[in-house]
Amino acid sequence: MLLAACETGKPSVGAGPANIVPGSTPPPPIAKRFDPGTYKVGNPYQVEGKWYYPKVDLAYDERGVASWYGPNFHGKKTANGEIFDMTLISAAHKTLPMPSVVRVTNLENGRSLII
Repeated sequence: MLLAACETGKPSVGAGPANIVPGSTPPPPIAKRFDPGTYKVGNPYQVEGKWYYPKVDLAYDERGVASWYGPNFHGKKTANGEIFDMTLISAAHKTLPMPSVVRVTNLENGRSLII
């Protein structure tokens, strides 16, 4: 699994009260609107000589090492049109349709979450 952008679907405004320095101007609240992106089963594509074939596979099961996007990708558009927010829990995959719902499990401690 690769980490990418996904949201809870609940709108939010800021993270709560902040510590404001006396005499300073507080930042404006940041309102987020849920945008589920665009559902699509992508076309076959090639990266560094390897071909990928997106498809619907309801019994998909994979073991592997997850990677992640960092600050350099924050705020940029993802493959399905969402804006990546590195502060949110999210995932992406090379061949599953977008968006998909998946369970990701840490095999070392058994903890998992549905993304």
